[in-house]
Parts: sequence; structure tokens; C-alpha cells
Amino acid sequence: LCEKIIKERTTAFVITVFVYGLNFIFWNYNYNNLNLLLLIWILCLEWKRYEDENESCVLYDVLIGLLVGITPLIKQSTGVVLLVVNIILCISDIICEKSKWKRKFVRVGISIIPLFIFAGILVIQNSFEEFWDYAIAGIGEFTHKITYFEFLFSTPVTFFIGIFPVITIGVCIYSMIRNKEKRRLTGTCLLWALGGAVVAYPLCDSTHMVVAIVPFVPCIFLNCKMKKWKSYETYLCQAVAWTVLLVSALSVF
Repeated sequence: LCEKIIKERTTAFVITVFVYGLNFIFWNYNYNNLNLLLLIWILCLEWKRYEDENESCVLYDVLIGLLVGITPLIKQSTGVVLLVVNIILCISDIICEKSKWKRKFVRVGISIIPLFIFAGILVIQNSFEEFWDYAIAGIGEFTHKITYFEFLFSTPVTFFIGIFPVITIGVCIYSMIRNKEKRRLTGTCLLWALGGAVVAYPLCDSTHMVVAIVPFVPCIFLNCKMKKWKSYETYLCQAVAWTVLLVSALSVF
């Protein structure tokens, strides 16, 4: 995705490896990473939809709706926020281009079908009340909390991790004011990234924040101009990136 955005392979490769290395340190194969995978797919589809806008392909909207619909089944708090983001973006598209209202209704409809099926299963199994207490009401009763500012000022490393989304938001807003051409795409990707950042609430620690910052990387690339690499710079940066991968692989063993 980053390579397609900036059309420069070395930068995209190096940044992707660094983001991977950062997540690898805190890797925990659970719902946070599964929702991140779905969110990255959504961003890829948004980019493809933006590039193929003239084709008016309904398939992109169907796939985005399906992926959004799956997210609440993995983690309810993040999934519900992504559902809201999806509805906001669909309403925005309908306002801007009224001819697309059927596609957007289909997308919203598909996104809520998995949730209704899941709720139906809970009712049939007579476990809806338990689910509500644990997954919904339980968020308000969660005692182990770490705030964003506590995370931000805990160490120098966490400060740079935590400040990255703030910088990206500022860059994107500035770009949307100055550049009308990519305003809709930038705003769309930024909203998805902000929705995904909910993963760090109410536990804003390193394990959750390294997941939360990933969707902001394509957002900042949308608004950056890359200089052409010199040959020695390309080799040097790729060597560092491959070293990160090698060290990560060795740490497994």
C-alpha cells in the first residue's frame, strides 16, 4: 500500500520493516492484530477504489462493508467505532455524489448483517446478557487503565510512538486545507486510522499503541513527497532494514 501511494519501493520497504519490527517486540496474536489486518485491507480497498473511481465498481463497497462487519465480532469497541466511521463515510459520499446512494446503502447493510447474525446466535444460546456484561458494560468497569498522557511521558521511546498519530493528524489536516485533489482520500484514510486507534482505549500501553499507529503510516505517506534515493542510500537503508528482519528472526530461536 505504501509503495503504491509514494511510488517508491525502498522507502515503503524500509518503513514497513520498521513498523513490523516495532510490533514484533510486543507481538501478541489476538483480536487487536486481527482487526488491524482487516483495517489494512480496508485501506488497500479504499486506495484501489480511489484509483478506479471511473469504473464505478460496486465490488469495493461490498468488500469494505463485509470487512467492517467482521470487526465487531473480533473486538466490540473497535468494531463499533469502525461501523460508525463506515456510516459517516457513506453519508459523505452520498452527499457529494447522490448517484452512489444505492451502493452506499448496500455497503452499510452488508456491514451490519454479521452483527445481527451474532446477536441472534447470542439470543438463541441465551447468552446475550452475559456477553453484554462482559464486552459492553465491562468497558466502563475496567479498572486497569493507562491514559494516553501516562503512556506518552513514560519513556522517550513511548513519547515518539505516541506523538506520531498527533503529527500525522496535523499533517493530514494541513494537506486537506491546501490540496483539494487528495482531500477526500486523505480524509477517508485518516478517519479509518482514527477509528482503529480506539484499540488503545482504555489500556493505552505499548502492546496496544504499536497496533494503533500502523494505519497512520499510509496516511502520512499520502501527504509526503519523496526525494529520489542515491545508490549508496538505497543499499544502506535496505541493509539496515534486512538487519532488523534478521535480528527479529533470530530472536524467535
